[in-house]
Amino acid sequence: MKILVLLFFTTLLIQCSPLNYLSKKQQQKFLTDYDSGKEIFKIIANKITVSNYDTICDIATGSGYSISLLSKYLPFTTTYMVEDINKKSCNEKAFKRTFNFFKSNNGLDQFRFAIGTPTTIPYSDNSFKNVTLFISLHEFSNTEKMLNEVKRIMQKEGNLHILESVYQHTPAIDSVCKFTYLSEKELYDIVKKANLKIVTDTTFYKKTDTTNLYSKYLICKKQ
Repeated sequence: MKILVLLFFTTLLIQCSPLNYLSKKQQQKFLTDYDSGKEIFKIIANKITVSNYDTICDIATGSGYSISLLSKYLPFTTTYMVEDINKKSCNEKAFKRTFNFFKSNNGLDQFRFAIGTPTTIPYSDNSFKNVTLFISLHEFSNTEKMLNEVKRIMQKEGNLHILESVYQHTPAIDSVCKFTYLSEKELYDIVKKANLKIVTDTTFYKKTDTTNLYSKYLICKKQ
């Protein structure tokens, strides 16, 4: 297990709420956390193997906060297949608002939008070498079926990249979408039950033993 001690922690790379629904205070925190999160996504980008003109699939992408950060550090020729169950957030207009809000230089022409359901992903079998799930597992209403769908669209030797906020001591609530975060044990149990093998395990956390929320980044393969 690799542990990285960072002087920041971001929990607001959230997929579940369009920016216009947030208070000014929440928007300011998004800006601060987005800025801090750049260090995490630089590390993640270095662990994703992509060539020019490759495609990455992002599941439960929301309005594009996390995938827009990741795309800053990957080849500009990369295409992003982005999927969510929320038509109001997963579309060109919402992404444009996100990019403008964060002053991102992302190009909308890199993104292809799709709407799924809580149990289905609208992509073909064995389609993707890299699939990402960023701060989204704790929002799934049927985690088992969704991870089966993720495995279905992954290539045989493909990688699933999971970034999830987890709690250490006491259950914690996602302040934006009001779902409860997973504990680290719950995250590992979900991955094991899905018959996925963890090949990389990285922890991002504050430099204190009293930290309750921190981030886990896992790279998983099919068993």
